[in-house]
Amino acid sequence: MKAYVINHNPASKEIHRRDHLTDNCQIREIKDKEETDDYNKVYRLLKPRGSYNGCYYCYRNQHTD
Repeated sequence: MKAYVINHNPASKEIHRRDHLTDNCQIREIKDKEETDDYNKVYRLLKPRGSYNGCYYCYRNQHTD
């Protein structure tokens, strides 16, 4: 399994850390997702540089909204 799950839904662009997932993350319900081990890609997507946010439940240190 990949380390990160990226939710590409325009309404909730969010990145999840698989090693810290909770039931609140609802990974199974995400339709437009990408799984990756590429931290550089994740880093580029995260705010304030990019337009993605860390998940409040599993990637809180990158959650900005």
